[in-house]
Amino acid sequence: MPAQPWRNGGGHTRELWTWPADGPWQARLSVADIAADGPFSAASTAAQPPVAGCSAARRAT
Repeated sequence: MPAQPWRNGGGHTRELWTWPADGPWQARLSVADIAADGPFSAASTAAQPPVAGCSAARRAT
């Protein structure tokens, strides 16, 4: 699974699962690696619907 770099350059994300698999996702499971501290980079609401949930990330070593 390819890594997607963050817009703020502070890490990257790997998508493990999205639903639905085709088209804009309504739910997503991903793993993130944090390379550096930095500001939050908001995703475009046009590309991704608002989703309530939780997230977890690990600092890259």
